[in-house]
Amino acid sequence: MIDELIEKGEYEKVLDLLKNETSEIAGLQKIICYFSLKKHQEVIELAKILLKNETSNYYYDILSLYIAALVEIEEDDTAIKLLEEELSMPYIPGEFENIFNDTYNRLVKKQKQANKNYSPYDLYNDDEIKNLLENNEKEEILLLCVNQLQKRNIRNFLPEIKKFLQNSAKPNFLKTIILESLNEQNIDDEINIINKDGMAISVIPTELTPLFELESLKKVNDIIEQKVQNDISLLEYCFNISTSYFASIYPLDLSNDEYDYVAASVYYYALTLSNVEKPIEEVANLFNVKKEFLSVYYDTICNVNEY
Repeated sequence: MIDELIEKGEYEKVLDLLKNETSEIAGLQKIICYFSLKKHQEVIELAKILLKNETSNYYYDILSLYIAALVEIEEDDTAIKLLEEELSMPYIPGEFENIFNDTYNRLVKKQKQANKNYSPYDLYNDDEIKNLLENNEKEEILLLCVNQLQKRNIRNFLPEIKKFLQNSAKPNFLKTIILESLNEQNIDDEINIINKDGMAISVIPTELTPLFELESLKKVNDIIEQKVQNDISLLEYCFNISTSYFASIYPLDLSNDEYDYVAASVYYYALTLSNVEKPIEEVANLFNVKKEFLSVYYDTICNVNEY
């Protein structure tokens, strides 16, 4: 009966009949009616509630109408963000994937045309990303490509990603971002990496601990914090440097006896960058490490210029 009324265009009557209905199908039918009546704000408000149930049989039907309503009222940024999130999912029903891709490309093209200052590097299509990953050496462009990968179905790019990760000339911090994206999208293929030192590493992304959750990074920062309690600015500087260092060696990790040396080196390097003079012997004594080994770790920290 409801479907017949909708087909006849009696949307107000359907909404009146369904006003006390809370089933999944009733929710979808209400949204169809609101959209047909051009009540786009009502579509958006109801869809936000219904989409909280991601297991709904009508999830994609509701989502497609929600996005269409956003487009109708020209909330393009919100629509693009939603589309990027959905298109990064490992699986989308084929008919909706085509709709989402077409809508996404149309909105992005619209934004490009509307913004004369739009950078040609703000967005790449899939083929462009694949080509740039293989053939471009400019770090800033590669960073934009890698950031775009986070918003796509990354499995579609695995051949190019594998080549990228096995190229020792590619920046390690970009490889770290890619590995974390592979982890987030549950890629369990065995991946081979060659770092800047030529070391070959084999990993399964789903088994990796994300960079910011590494216990060793937390311990190094804890050691630094114990020594630099009264200088918040210097402490934040140290945290940034330690994160950069761990990003440069990821997915490798430290052994327990390296924590103090890395912490001391990070601290000493932060002092150097802040133009604070302090003999390396004082730093070694402060962290209770040997000066000659500290010098080696310090040189390694100094060479981390990728972040």
